[in-house]
Amino acid sequence: MADFYDVHTHFFNLSHPNFFSFIERLNLAEYLFIMNLPVIGPIISTFFYASRKKKLINALSFMDRDINDALDILEKKDIFPLFQEGFKIESLSYDRFILIPLIIDFGQKYTAHHDEIWYNINPHKAVKYQVIDLFEGIKEFYKENDKKILIFPFLGINPKNYSLENEYDENGHIKTIGIKSLLDKHFKYFSKENLKKRKESLIKKMGKFKDIESLGNYAFCGIKLYPPLGFDPMPEKEKEREKVEYLYEYCSKKAIPITTHIGVGGFQTIDNKKCNIFASPEKWKTVLKKFPDLKLNLAHLKQKDFNFTKGIIELIIENKNVYSDLAYSGFNKKEYQEIEKKIKKITTFDLQKIYERILFGSDFSISLLRIDSYSSILKNFATSDAFFNQKHLIVNENPERFLFG
Repeated sequence: MADFYDVHTHFFNLSHPNFFSFIERLNLAEYLFIMNLPVIGPIISTFFYASRKKKLINALSFMDRDINDALDILEKKDIFPLFQEGFKIESLSYDRFILIPLIIDFGQKYTAHHDEIWYNINPHKAVKYQVIDLFEGIKEFYKENDKKILIFPFLGINPKNYSLENEYDENGHIKTIGIKSLLDKHFKYFSKENLKKRKESLIKKMGKFKDIESLGNYAFCGIKLYPPLGFDPMPEKEKEREKVEYLYEYCSKKAIPITTHIGVGGFQTIDNKKCNIFASPEKWKTVLKKFPDLKLNLAHLKQKDFNFTKGIIELIIENKNVYSDLAYSGFNKKEYQEIEKKIKKITTFDLQKIYERILFGSDFSISLLRIDSYSSILKNFATSDAFFNQKHLIVNENPERFLFG
C-alpha cells in the first residue's frame, strides 16, 4: 500500500482567520478600492470581476463549510474520482491520501493594526476554537468507515501569545497555559526511539476527539509556525528568545517536525520590511546554527524573490534535516518545471540531495484562489515533465522521512 502525502494543507472556516489578514489575503480591499474609482473604476472592476469572480466564489464556497463538510466534499469530488481512475504517478499507484492540515495561530493579543480606524485592536482569535472545530470535523468525517484519507494535523503556535511557564489565578487554577505545558500536553511521549510507531499511534487516535482538555498526545503530528503574523524565529529580547529556544530544543530532542512559512505574503499582519526579515531563510540560518538537528520544512520553495529560493536550497545542502515544500504552486504544469529550473540554476552538484528533501504540498484550500480544484493540482503534478523519476520521493519517501524518519 503506497501513501500519497500532502504535507501542506489548510482546513479552516471563515470564523478562524483574523479578518484584517483574511481581507488582505483575498485582495478584497484592493478590489473594493478599484470599484470606487471614478470613470476608470467600473472598467477595471468589470475586467477584474470577470476574471476573479469564479475563483473567489469557488474559494469562499469551500471555506464557508464546516470542516466535516469540507473533508466530505473533497473526498467525493476530488479524491474518490482519482481512485476510480486508477491514480498513478510515473506508473506507481497510490491508494491512500495523507493530509497534513497546518493550523495557524491567528491570535494577535493586544496589538493594533490600523491607526486610522476606531476599533483598531486585532481580535484575539484564540487558536483553541480552530483546534476544536478541526477535530470535531475529523471525528464526524470518520464516522463512516473505509476512508481513503488519513489526517495528521500540525499544531499552530505563536510563542508571542504564551508565557514559558503556566500562569495561575489567585485560586491556583491555570489561567494561561505556558509553552512548556502545552508541548508536554501534546508531545510528551514523542521520542526519537519510537519514531516507527508514531504513525500507528496517530492513526489510532484519529477521529476519537472528545474535548480539547483531553486531546493529549498523538493528536498532532508536528508544529506550524507563521512569521507573517509577527512571529520572530530568533527574537532579540531575552524573554521571547527563551521561549523559542525552548521550543526548538524540545522539538530537536523528540524529532518533532516543524513547518514554517517562508516569504512575504500569506496571512500577513506585519509590514513587508519586517516580514522580509522574520520569514527569510537567513533568519532560520541563525536558528539552525544553534539547533542543527531541528527537523524543519521551509515551506514554499517557489518564491518571488530568487534569493529566498537560493537561501532555502543552501540550508537544505548544509543541514541534514531541512526540507522544503511545493505549496502554492502547480497552478499549471510549467510552474513545477520553473521551480526545477531554478534549483538547477543554484546547484547541479547537490541535485539528488535536493530532490530527497522536497515535499509535495498543495496549500489547499488557500490554493483555490488560483485554481479550481484540489484534483487539478494533483493532476498538474502527476503529468508535469518536472522532477522526472523523482516524484515518488516527493509524495511518499521524503514526507515519510520528514514526519517519521
